[in-house]
Order: sequence, then structure tokens, then C-alpha cells
Amino acid sequence: MDGARAVVLTEGVRGATIGAIAAACGAPTGSIYHRFRSVDELLAKAWMRAIRRAQEEMLRVGAGEVLETAVLRGLGVYDFCLCNPPDGLLLSSFRRSDFRSDQLSPEARDELAHLNDRIDPFFQELARALGGPGQMDLALLVIRDLPYGAALPHLRDGTRPPRRRRARLEAALRAALATAPGGRLRADRPREHRWAGARRR
Repeated sequence: MDGARAVVLTEGVRGATIGAIAAACGAPTGSIYHRFRSVDELLAKAWMRAIRRAQEEMLRVGAGEVLETAVLRGLGVYDFCLCNPPDGLLLSSFRRSDFRSDQLSPEARDELAHLNDRIDPFFQELARALGGPGQMDLALLVIRDLPYGAALPHLRDGTRPPRRRRARLEAALRAALATAPGGRLRADRPREHRWAGARRR
């Protein structure tokens, strides 16, 4: 999966053939086909691994009031991308609909279908706290779209963002939450700042 990720990020999705991936990881093509049904399945597995790693980082932080937790988890997504640039970039390389079900094993299809089962309950809880199911788009904006959008230009350029960008992102997340009927937050701000001492890998 690391080899597949490396090929996608250097050669693009079209260049991600089994031959190229085998060369990148030093494995015979036969051993790859023994493990994965198709190149689609290999790419899907690599992408889903990146998604799950991001989800784990998101769920690692925050366990209190739902709106404060939303801010922390949005920042957690940002931190994950900056601490794991290859996975962060891979997240933007595919969408769920890019993977053809007839090219995936039953196990991979099931994993893809249930990819968000761990995080969906929190998104639903956040939407309710913001005013109801109609606020799901705002929940996604705060925890997924704004944090990832803030990190992506630096991931693509291979540059380290200015430290103030994280503080500005936090302010943007709080401002976005405040646009909903139930979006009031406490005045105090969370202090957790994982990126401050993290090394990029």
C-alpha cells in the first residue's frame, strides 16, 4: 500500500499500474495479485487506510461538550495532514465512487461501505447540536472541509505552513459553528496544539 501511495503521488492515478507499484515496493507482481484482487482494490485499500488514520486522529481528541469537541477534531484533521503528508495528499486523490465494485473483493466492498461508521455518530450528534439534520453540511465543513482545505496547499507544495495558520483555522471553525442556531461556544479556547512540536515525516 505504501508503494501504491507513492506511485499515485508521483505518477498520478493513471500511472498506478501493478507493474509500477511492484517496482516501487520491490515486490513481484504475482505476490500483489495474490493479496489484492485488482489494482483498483489495492488503491482502494491504500486510500481507505489513509481515511481510517485520519479518523483515528480526529477521534483521539475531544470528549467533552460537542461544539468544543468539533473544534478540536477539526484541528485534529489539520494536524494529521501536516504530520502525515503522503496520506494527507492521498485523501484528495480519490472519491468513494472512483472504485468499481466489480473490481473489489467482498471484503473490500464491505469495508468501503462502512468506512465512516465510526465517525458518523459524532457528525449526527454535532448536526443535532447545531439545530438539526439540516446542519449536516456545516458539520462536514467544520470537521472535514475547512481543516483539509487549510492543509492541502502546503501538502502540495511541500512547505510548512506559518504557525498562525492553525490559530486562524481555529477562529474560522468557531465562526462557522456560530452561524448555526445552536452554534454558541464558550469563550475559553482549547489549548491542545499537537502540530507545535510535531515533526513532519
